[in-house]
Amino acid sequence: MTKTEVLNYFGTKTKVAKILNYASPSGVAAWPEKVPAEAQFKLEIITEGLLKVDDDLVPKIRYVKENSIDSSRRRFVKERRLYEQG
Repeated sequence: MTKTEVLNYFGTKTKVAKILNYASPSGVAAWPEKVPAEAQFKLEIITEGLLKVDDDLVPKIRYVKENSIDSSRRRFVKERRLYEQG
């Protein structure tokens, strides 16, 4: 998310500062072209996703295949049965 995108969306630094509860627009003016991470997350929520957090700030989530979950579940059930049988 760039400062230009944010200013195009809201119009002025004053509006952005007010929405983010900054003391003055100078806080927004001090941003580099890439908006700081904390502000990006807040702005994505405020704009209901119309402005997006940069991909490099979002942790990558590994998806586990359903089969591996099923095999773990079966192994747990089998081990529990053996334990209960003594």
